[in-house]
Amino acid sequence: RPNLSFEVRFTLGQRLKMRALQRFLQGMSGSGIVYVPTRREADLLEDFLSSVMGRRAAAYHAGLPPERRAEVQEAFMANALDVVAATGAFGMGVDKPNLRFIVHMALPSSLETYYQQAGRAGRDGHFARCLLLYDPEDRFLHEQFIASDVPTLEELRRLLQTLQQQAPGRRVVVSSEDLEYQTGLPEAKLRVGLHHLETLGVLVYVGDRPEGMELHLRATELTPQAVQEREESARRRQESRRRRLEAILRYAETEGCRRRFLLGYFSDPAEPTYDVLCCDNCTFPYEVTEGADPGALSHRAPVRILHLLQREPLSRSALLQQVATPQPSDQRPESLPRSFWSEVVDQLLLAGLLRAQGTKPTRLALSPAGRRVFQERWSLRIPLPPTRLEDLDEAGQRLYYRLEALRHELAEAEKVPPHRIWPTQTTLELAARRPRRPEELEAILGLGPVRAQRYGERILTLLRAEAPPPEASQENVEAFLSGTRPVPLYGNWEEGYALGFSGTFVGQQWE
Repeated sequence: RPNLSFEVRFTLGQRLKMRALQRFLQGMSGSGIVYVPTRREADLLEDFLSSVMGRRAAAYHAGLPPERRAEVQEAFMANALDVVAATGAFGMGVDKPNLRFIVHMALPSSLETYYQQAGRAGRDGHFARCLLLYDPEDRFLHEQFIASDVPTLEELRRLLQTLQQQAPGRRVVVSSEDLEYQTGLPEAKLRVGLHHLETLGVLVYVGDRPEGMELHLRATELTPQAVQEREESARRRQESRRRRLEAILRYAETEGCRRRFLLGYFSDPAEPTYDVLCCDNCTFPYEVTEGADPGALSHRAPVRILHLLQREPLSRSALLQQVATPQPSDQRPESLPRSFWSEVVDQLLLAGLLRAQGTKPTRLALSPAGRRVFQERWSLRIPLPPTRLEDLDEAGQRLYYRLEALRHELAEAEKVPPHRIWPTQTTLELAARRPRRPEELEAILGLGPVRAQRYGERILTLLRAEAPPPEASQENVEAFLSGTRPVPLYGNWEEGYALGFSGTFVGQQWE
């Protein structure tokens, strides 16, 4: 549809995915769906969207009781929720015409699945954005899932024997958690194994009960011939899944028009048309200004990275090794810290100027937008860590001097140079970000867990007494991910099964 814009951001790891989501939603209004691959991530995103971004958000997945799922769906349809963080279980039968965005936090298993879910945006005909956050590691996870799709004869026999031991008769009621523990099979392979046994006529799935799945056993043994026939059928299915995976990988990594790619894949001969933005490869949706970058080393950092990557793709570690080495043209003899350069790489990925190639190790290269910015010598406005005192506001500069005094005091007490306490760059970061909690300290460039543990109390005492919080009140992603987040429990939870404990959590009570 011409009102949809298709975009891909290359995001390496969960931290960068969350930062990309945060940046994307900061510029979006209206309601939308964020698709995640697991139930745990849906719960995590509900917390993140609510507590960090201030959005009315809720999780939706098959692990929730039916009444909770119905409550979330009704609230979303009534515009009482802004965002639903959902697994693929959400969306079927949901026709909400005013969805302004669909975000996929990970690569779906096929282009058919992606387009079906992305196509739920903008059904009212107004502009909507479809964003895929792609990490090349997603590919390897899908390949592992496909490779483990065919249980061996030994695994099927072990699963059948476990079911036979559950009850003296043909009727078996068992939870998937118990089966995982007793068979040693992961959840994905367990589900496939049960499906294979049902296909082979060994069992019949009756339905779900409060205490688990109800199955009816029809046979007591497996014949090798039947298993072989089933394995051949499953391998054909594997090949089909691999072809579908390759298709969505080509979509994620294409440097051509994404709209044209989708039209071609689904055999639509129409020429691509669009209302506002076509895709991130055709239309650069970020503000840039023409002209050379300022001469300061920190301001030339993005250009230096683009210059290296336009010559050849590099792994992240190789790129950081090169850029962190001082150059003869640098205005200052010291180099910027590696942590600074790592943040610049992240910002270029978030801005869509870099792409990640699906190799091992993952290599970074210029995206079409990155090549355009570099070749036409545009200056891209991206946020960079402060590297000079002048980069701070008035309150930040006052705080910088107090923190420097503390650093020198600690250095004198330990009889070491000040840079052994923490780098000057870290003082600038502290003065700019003004963390308030221990987990936020660990996310500061140059501190990390060890220094945060050693000096954190003194730093936080000074910050709480001397510094107002920064104007941006949003909690940063690093602090959110490093904190402890309780997850609500719904329904019956059997705890400790891996250790052989017996206990059931019902509602809010242990039994």
